[in-house]
Amino acid sequence: MSKERIEDVNFFVTDMRMIGEIFVNCLGFEGEISDRKTSRFTTTFGTEIETYGPKDIYSRGATYLRLIVNDEKITKVKEYLEAKGQKSVVYREHSEGPHKRTLLWMMEENGSQLNLNSEV
Repeated sequence: MSKERIEDVNFFVTDMRMIGEIFVNCLGFEGEISDRKTSRFTTTFGTEIETYGPKDIYSRGATYLRLIVNDEKITKVKEYLEAKGQKSVVYREHSEGPHKRTLLWMMEENGSQLNLNSEV
């Protein structure tokens, strides 16, 4: 029997509507996309997630999303994003603190890069 782990996961995406569609349509989350700055979703396992965009991320045309999901959902989102043209997945290990693992997805758009070394 595989052990389910709940992880704190951060996504960088360039299209707020796209990530909302992924969660609502592909992963069975319930929620509403309210605007580019903030949206709230409730997962099927009862975890509320909120999307928001720090100023430095918005200046690069991306949206920052923080949520808690299990490995199976991470894999589903990863596969969907890569199929939609996402460039890469970056794993960052944290030895302590609440962020046990951070996943950053970057969209390849006009050759621009997001700063992967910034605190999330």
